[in-house]
Amino acid sequence: MPKPPLSALLLFCLVATPAVAQVRVTAIAKAGKAVKETKEIRLAPFADFTEVNHLALGVELADGDLLTALKPDLFVELTCPRGTLLRLTGAFRTVVSLPDGVDCGLEPLNGAIDVLTDQPTEIGLGGKTLGTPGTRYAVRLSRDAGGPNYRILVFEGEVELKGYDLRRVVSTSRSLRFTRAAVPAETQAVTPEEIQRWAGLYARFDLAKAEAAGIQWNDEHGGATEAALTRLHAAVLQDPAAARPRLTLAKEQARLKVGDEALYNLQRTKMIAPDKLNEIHLEQLQHNNALEYQKLDKILLEIPPDTESLMMKKKILTTTTTTPPPGNDLHLP
Repeated sequence: MPKPPLSALLLFCLVATPAVAQVRVTAIAKAGKAVKETKEIRLAPFADFTEVNHLALGVELADGDLLTALKPDLFVELTCPRGTLLRLTGAFRTVVSLPDGVDCGLEPLNGAIDVLTDQPTEIGLGGKTLGTPGTRYAVRLSRDAGGPNYRILVFEGEVELKGYDLRRVVSTSRSLRFTRAAVPAETQAVTPEEIQRWAGLYARFDLAKAEAAGIQWNDEHGGATEAALTRLHAAVLQDPAAARPRLTLAKEQARLKVGDEALYNLQRTKMIAPDKLNEIHLEQLQHNNALEYQKLDKILLEIPPDTESLMMKKKILTTTTTTPPPGNDLHLP
């Protein structure tokens, strides 16, 4: 006896079921140099004993997938479904997560994470959770004889640390060190030295992504560009609420084809109508789409210059610092 056909409603549900959101690999670098793939990062899909010694640009990661890197000179950028950028640097082991109500998250087992987002995110830390509605922050995990140690540095916005009978808020330009056993009540100020070190790290992120987009330079030009980017990032980290330093950084990132972060910084300036920025498609920008960069360049050209900002840009790009520029590798602060 033939089986009855599927009802029209069931057929509609099967066809209309939305694709499961995934996290994309959007940048990989080794020793500061952009690469399209590497065999030095292992991928273990969720609920699978198979482990693949290979990670490439464009790979999509699902909820529960495990990434492991054992070399100290690696950098991987993951882009979440709604644009959050998660940067993993050095040796690390982390699980991708896609919790309900947030763009995405990670469950790090060790290593370093840097987050840039205007969306809610969630980072799990051994029974505690970091939640944020959108910010730039860093997480560092380490272990000593006493057990795991955690550190959070917030450069912009707020991060909420939650656990059983626990709530701590770490706000802009503050940091917090804690262990599983003890979470201090007071946060500490992010120091000028830390701002300089992280500015150097973010500059090297930009350089790796610019190289991946096809920007080329010799060692001398690359060193000068890194030093200039470091100063631009430091100016933004020192005063995240100031629009003009962020605009100057966004223009330089757009020139270097680091369009996703340029777009983030333009949004944070609040100098441009959101509907204009919404016309730019982030994923196409990350694929170096010429049309999307034309849209971005047009928006930048429409922003009127002013004498103050031009003087500030000249000062930032030419001022020397007492801290020497970082090296070419993506060493961790």
